[in-house]
Formats: sequence, C-alpha cells, structure tokens
Amino acid sequence: MNVSLEEVKKHVQDIQSNGKTVVIIGTNHQVMGMIAFSDTIRDTTVSALKGLKQSGINQTVLLTGDNEGTAKMIASEANVTRCFSDLLPEDIVDAIKKLQNEGHKVAMVGDGINDAPALSTADLGIAMGGARN
Repeated sequence: MNVSLEEVKKHVQDIQSNGKTVVIIGTNHQVMGMIAFSDTIRDTTVSALKGLKQSGINQTVLLTGDNEGTAKMIASEANVTRCFSDLLPEDIVDAIKKLQNEGHKVAMVGDGINDAPALSTADLGIAMGGARN
C-alpha cells in the first residue's frame, strides 16, 4: 500500500488527539506499521487529587513529556486545573519557575531520574519510586 508522508502524519495526529502515543515501525524509506498505546490513570491518583482540592489546594498542574492529546485526556480524567505537554526535562523546570513567578508555591511529584532537576527547583519535591502494579 502506498501512503504519502502527509497521510501518515495526519493519521498519527488523529491518533494522538485521542490520547494515544504512536510508535512508527519501518525503515529509512518505508513505514511498515504503527502501534498506538495509552496510559491509564490510577483510581488512587484521582482520589488523591480530589483530596488535595478538598483540603484547600486550589490548583493542580500536569507537566508531562507526553503529547498534547494524551496529556489532555489524563488531565481531564484527573480533574487537573492546568496542563503543559510535550515538555523536555528542562521545560518542566521552566514551567515550575513560571508557576513560582506567578506567586504559587509548587510541590512537584516525580517518578523518574529525569525529574531530579524539577524536583530540586520546586518548593517541595516528592520523589515517587518503588514497585508498580
């Protein structure tokens, strides 16, 4: 099947806008296939964020390297106030500084080694680790 690069790009954008991440499989000259997948948000995450709001935290923010479609879907499911997507680790640091410059105290929760700079920039850094189900 002969498909143009523009058609592939449109298909990838359509998939991403539905909250999925796309992996393209192929060679330097040919797209052979695509795989789409998505994260699911844990029920405990949703209840923890709800608890934060009930305790007086008026703004929760998602800072992620995920594409915009995935980020918006997760933000919606988690009832997050603001969402920043397609971020590199240094962009997350900049977003935290922006929030601080807006007058906010920032608590950052991170689960990876790439989160270390952002965790140290935040007013409170919370490193998550350990076993996952």
